[in-house]
Amino acid sequence: MKSRFQVLLVAALLAAFSLFADEPASPLYSFKQGESYVYQIRIETQEASYTGVLNGIMTYTARTVNPHGFTLRTSGSLHPSRKMKDGRAFPPFGVYRVGLQYFDNSPAMGFPFRQPRDVVFDIKGSIIQQGDAAPQPMQFDLTSFIIEPLSAKGDAKWEFTNPTVVVHEELEPVEPGGISRLVRIKKNNLVATEKISYSLMPGTNAATVIIKKQLEVKTRQMVGDSPRIQITGEGEIVFDTKLGVPRSMEFKQTLTEAEENLTRKTPMTLTYKLLEGKEREAALVPLASTNRLATSTNRPPAKLTPPKAEAKPLTDIERTQILADLKSARTFTKRSAANRLAEAAVTTKHCDEVLKALAPLLADADLFTRAAAVKTLGTWGNRDSVTALIKMMDDREFSVRWAVFDALAALQDQRAIEPLAKFLATGKDNHRATQSLRSFGPAAEESVTKLLAETNVSTQREAAQLLQDIGTKKSLRDLEKLLLTADPSVKFALENAIKAIQERESPAKDAKK
Repeated sequence: MKSRFQVLLVAALLAAFSLFADEPASPLYSFKQGESYVYQIRIETQEASYTGVLNGIMTYTARTVNPHGFTLRTSGSLHPSRKMKDGRAFPPFGVYRVGLQYFDNSPAMGFPFRQPRDVVFDIKGSIIQQGDAAPQPMQFDLTSFIIEPLSAKGDAKWEFTNPTVVVHEELEPVEPGGISRLVRIKKNNLVATEKISYSLMPGTNAATVIIKKQLEVKTRQMVGDSPRIQITGEGEIVFDTKLGVPRSMEFKQTLTEAEENLTRKTPMTLTYKLLEGKEREAALVPLASTNRLATSTNRPPAKLTPPKAEAKPLTDIERTQILADLKSARTFTKRSAANRLAEAAVTTKHCDEVLKALAPLLADADLFTRAAAVKTLGTWGNRDSVTALIKMMDDREFSVRWAVFDALAALQDQRAIEPLAKFLATGKDNHRATQSLRSFGPAAEESVTKLLAETNVSTQREAAQLLQDIGTKKSLRDLEKLLLTADPSVKFALENAIKAIQERESPAKDAKK
């Protein structure tokens, strides 16, 4: 017969085992290097008279993965839209907002999320480096939208409190007191405190856990007894412990704005979902030709990519009209003419007259006209065009500079390599400048290697990531030297560059033997 003590001991052990059995597994990021993870993202805000939406596909490609962390390259875009609550159609113009950000459906204001960017995370999901920008609540920082910082100790509950900045956009009239209805956007950077709490719960199956998230953001600026801006919310993230990535999120929050005689509350819903199968393939079609990390396992079939229309030469009548339009006093006419030239097949005998007509547009007051002219130089340009393009790398508008980088990559004149490397050291437009340099391949190695000697850690990291792709044994010595003293956020990139070069060089050595 069992004693009462034995019965109690067995009961206690069974209770303990039951407790551990119900304890959810700690999530851990396990991205696969070279794999692209595709997410459908939707951000919806309920304004007084309309619903504002940002909706689209974002792709997160694991560029590098090692025991210290991982680098994700974010690409894609969210498209803003709005819908009247009374069923009326919105006109295709006019400014509206989603959260704290304004849009008007024009190329100048909308779609701010197209530029790919690399973000380095440690193994627990904390950001080590994110280029030249810091995460900002309510500005929808999509580079880290799917990544949450996990508990360093594997706890079931954890939290973070961080100083941050809320970017608050307001509208103000271009001509105060005038009859014009034109407005400009005024941005206010408000210092704030962000507190995020997490707790783990069992998932719906053995392969998932649920991360419950609570958020509170308060600005230091007060209006009476209330913060100027306050954001509170909670939601759940489904984390796949087998894949090591988040599967979905539904997060509801309230944006509260306090003014002198008014308090405005805006409900918001933020969601994402990992796409798989045919949904994923369909979303990756536009990326298949540009994602250099795509592999046979994550690239959709080539037949899904729509064929590019073949450029056709202009007729004499078309060319004469376009050359005349380039001299027009109307901005739209000039810009359209330049764009038509960029899409036409190049005819060598007409290059000189085309380039002569384009030259004045490079200094045009309209940024889109300058960008169109630069784009055209990428196809019709010659050696003299490269000199002009290099000078335009200092243009005040980023869209023009991006067009310059693309044009230089298209022309492949090696005189552009050194200026591109020097520009990369300034810290501006890192991704576009890097993309242009990468197109030159090993020819850019010497100039890029020099950047390892820069004191700025962002420049060192960009150089290491470039050498990972284009470097040879010539740059190994400089990479290994910097590795001894480099900042921790750079060592990750240096180690990956050294490994990649050694793997590329080893087959060559074996062949010589």
